[in-house]
Amino acid sequence: LNEERFALAYTLGKFRIKGWGKNKIRQGLKLKRVPEKMIHKALSAIAPDDYIAKLKSLIEKKHVTIKESDPYKLRFLLSRYAAQKGYEPDLIGDVLRDEE
Repeated sequence: LNEERFALAYTLGKFRIKGWGKNKIRQGLKLKRVPEKMIHKALSAIAPDDYIAKLKSLIEKKHVTIKESDPYKLRFLLSRYAAQKGYEPDLIGDVLRDEE
């Protein structure tokens, strides 16, 4: 089995289908014992624009399902959801600020 091909397929599949962020994908690949160099190469295959667009899409979909009127609690719930999906906290903050 070609590890590099596996890492790329795993990365793109989890990103496109499951909506996972880079942190969660990295952890999944580490559990599969993929070398760090190949993990980095596979993660770099995700286009930055697609990555941000996917995060915005996930946050918008989740926002519809949350019945919370307090903006601070809402922001906390949305950021926690995105973090559980594996997105970086600073990127989550930027996207949430842009949405306001």
